[in-house]
Amino acid sequence: MGLNLSSSQIARELELNISDVEERTGQLREGVVARKPRVKLHGEVECRDTRRVSEKKP
Repeated sequence: MGLNLSSSQIARELELNISDVEERTGQLREGVVARKPRVKLHGEVECRDTRRVSEKKP
């Protein structure tokens, strides 16, 4: 199995109940987000301000 599988693919491959797999994958995702380090930005950033206006033609 690869790293990019859906819950239904995992359940099918391991012959498990889809709701059990969804619960476990949810727990894993929450753990990954909780451990993700905060991003510290520094240096210069260049931004372009782009605006579009859509009007109906008569």
